Amino acid sequence: MFLNFFKTLFSHKSKPREYYEPEKYDIEKELEKYQHMVERGELEETSNYRLGKLYQHKKELKLAIKSYKKVLHVNPTDGETHYNLGMIYFEKNNFKDALQEFKEAVKYNPRDLHACNALGNTFLKLGELDMALRQYKNVIKIDRENVYAHMGIGNLYLEKKEYEKALERYNRVIEKKPFPEGYINKGNVYFCQKKYDLAIEEYKHAMELDPSEKKAYYNMGLVYNEKKQIDKAIEFYKKALELDPSFHLATLNIGIAYFNQDNYEDAAFYLEKTLRLNSEESWAYYNLGWTYYKQGKFEQSIIMFREGMKRSSEDVWTHYNLGWVFAVQGKMDELEKQYKKEIEENQHNGRAYNNLGNLYANENRFEEAIEAFEEAIKIEPDYYWAYNNLAWTYAKESRFSEAIVYYKKAINLKPDFTIALNNLGVAYAGQGRLPEALKVFEKAITLDSEYISALYNLGHIYLKLDRINDAYNVFYKAVEIDISFTEAHISMVYCAFRLKTIEKLIDYYINKQDDYKKTNTISLSLGICYYYKKDLNNALSYLKDSISLKPVVFPSIRFYLAQLYYYMGDIDKCLREIERALKKDPDRAELYYNKGYYLRKKGNMEEARKAFRKATKIAPYSIASLCSLAYVAYDEKRLQEAENYAKATLEESSGIDDAYYLLGLIQEQRVNKEEAFSLYKQALELDPINIDAEKAMRKLEGNLSKC
Repeated sequence: MFLNFFKTLFSHKSKPREYYEPEKYDIEKELEKYQHMVERGELEETSNYRLGKLYQHKKELKLAIKSYKKVLHVNPTDGETHYNLGMIYFEKNNFKDALQEFKEAVKYNPRDLHACNALGNTFLKLGELDMALRQYKNVIKIDRENVYAHMGIGNLYLEKKEYEKALERYNRVIEKKPFPEGYINKGNVYFCQKKYDLAIEEYKHAMELDPSEKKAYYNMGLVYNEKKQIDKAIEFYKKALELDPSFHLATLNIGIAYFNQDNYEDAAFYLEKTLRLNSEESWAYYNLGWTYYKQGKFEQSIIMFREGMKRSSEDVWTHYNLGWVFAVQGKMDELEKQYKKEIEENQHNGRAYNNLGNLYANENRFEEAIEAFEEAIKIEPDYYWAYNNLAWTYAKESRFSEAIVYYKKAINLKPDFTIALNNLGVAYAGQGRLPEALKVFEKAITLDSEYISALYNLGHIYLKLDRINDAYNVFYKAVEIDISFTEAHISMVYCAFRLKTIEKLIDYYINKQDDYKKTNTISLSLGICYYYKKDLNNALSYLKDSISLKPVVFPSIRFYLAQLYYYMGDIDKCLREIERALKKDPDRAELYYNKGYYLRKKGNMEEARKAFRKATKIAPYSIASLCSLAYVAYDEKRLQEAENYAKATLEESSGIDDAYYLLGLIQEQRVNKEEAFSLYKQALELDPINIDAEKAMRKLEGNLSKC
């Protein structure tokens, strides 16, 4: 059922006419220079044009588009800018907008052969072959030996499967100008004819001419994939990815190749990376849906198929597979039987044991998972994923010492294993070994600067070390990489609150709204910003807007809505939002802690204790657990025990306002009113909307003034 899908990259791109070449300069200095010039209104058209070129060079395409549009607002007849915009849209596979820009470029510069060829290439991409041919012929009328026009005609013949005519054109190009695209396209002809060895020779010629030509390596990978030499295919895809880390077709095909080897962990890693690079790649959703299914992650699988359907609504296979996943959802025993059958048929199938272990781990059947992973390791002692998964299972049970041992073994087998490094950092943090956690998170990011999980975790280590500015910068980088990374946004807003830069961050998000109108994280973040400002109406409006943009919401949105309703005095709505969050994420200790807190305030002490105990059961060593134990002890008049738990919470993280509030309650019980007042004040400084700390402080303020 897993489609062995690939996309062949054909060379249609002409070389744009360059008047300003960013690569000849210090890019960051040039950016700063022209940004200042734009701010001062100096040479506005030139400055915006050069900013566009700089952003285009840096692959910051949205900013490039903005700059070019500012140029066209001043001078709509600037053909060069229309051409550059067209090239960006073409690169983004937005051929409809590319067509419009190239038409404008040709209209204002009819003898710009680069623009004419680009227009032909775009017609070709849109399947308008006659219009494409007309453009190429127009170029040849002006320049009979224009290699790009002849290349375009060759591509047109290839599209029509007229292979000999295509080869004739490509040979003509190579004879005139032996450059990589000509050999790559010859290789593509042989690929389509299934003459794989000939295709390999052509791609090799391209590599010899230009060792940095990613398309040659990528297409070589496609050839070896067809020859069923999957390891070699992966090798070439990875080489293409080294040359261009943003090359999403390479990550897509690496993920597919790993899936076909039953290596679902690596498959998931590369397919997830594909979606970070290009969130509109429907085949990545489809393939990731099947990968999650094979891992027993049915909920995530369904989400992926649904997202794929949105982007490819006519895809019958996606509908079929979504139905299949729905049919087996909740029936883990079916998948368990499948893996056990594979083991019966081959007792030395380490991958089957590993997959079975993942299945057990996802069902919290940890001892069975551990046994399965150990069997996988016995069969394949170098199987680094099995070590990582075994370690992860130990970590789920808070057995961090054992987890650390196996994470290190995984890393010894694969030193660039960023996932294991990230997980090792989490295990170190679980033991309170923050300097060691910091070191491995930084190493993971050195290996993969866009590994957002490691960035997020590093940010939280900085928070625990009270390095708020460093934490903010790391969270900022994470959201710039993935604008949909909800938790990174929440953490960044919290850092801005601590740094007293909320107003600046609000401006940042408002400027992002036009670019990300359908992304609910912008509204969510604005809602939380206004929450910290105590602007409750705006906070509520943005949070509700966030839910309307994405009805299946991240639990944190419900959490903040609950906080707002609590502040407004509507505890029933508050508890309703917590219950909705728990339906989405029933294993989140923090939600049970908050449920207990609100039930306690409602006077339902028995249900509150149940919720607190549930939090401690889910995550025995978490902050939520420590806070829960503290409140249970306080309500049972065990003040010293409650104080110990609250202080332990603050040792874990100094930014927990509830712990300060509870310590204030304890000191008030002990009639240490000034100490209690100070603690309530600290709670309110950490969360300006902590209404209970505010009320307690006001009450004490009155009593202290009477004294």
